[in-house]
Amino acid sequence: MENLKNEFEQALHYLLLNCGFLPDLGLFQGKMGCVLFLMQYARLSKSVWCEDFASELLNEIYEDIHVDVSFNLESGLCGIGWSIEYLIRNGFMEGDADEILEDIDQLVMEHDVDFMSDLSFRHGIAGIVFYVTSRLAYRENRKSMPFNRIYLERLRNRVLSSEFSESDEVPPFLVKDFMDSLQG
Repeated sequence: MENLKNEFEQALHYLLLNCGFLPDLGLFQGKMGCVLFLMQYARLSKSVWCEDFASELLNEIYEDIHVDVSFNLESGLCGIGWSIEYLIRNGFMEGDADEILEDIDQLVMEHDVDFMSDLSFRHGIAGIVFYVTSRLAYRENRKSMPFNRIYLERLRNRVLSSEFSESDEVPPFLVKDFMDSLQG
């Protein structure tokens, strides 16, 4: 157990020194992944300064989002949006996800899924589906849908017509969960 604690401490120190300099805003290898680690660490260690640092980093990410940021789950808008939804749902931050993510949702809808050839979880259709599913999952308290019906129908049709392969790394539950979320 002590060895694991030391590894977490080393990871914490590394991230505190380096995460502010990462050029990638994203979830898998960027600042958003650092925010999730730091928030989890802050909760486990009851560290207020670590939580404050993560919050400042999150503000920096949101300020750096622009139209040219990719939409994918690994390093783009879908990963950032999913992370914010996760933080809100799990009590790491407060706010209305629909309000906070409105701009990101709009930018994601601007990508035409009918012409995307990448089906993968990290960069393609499956990552978009993962994000959209997470946004639809808790809609009982929502006044409106985060995505318009036309976009959801096009995404549904694209998923149903896609032949995902093992190299796409699509979680086995993803398509079913997406279809269930469309049903409410």
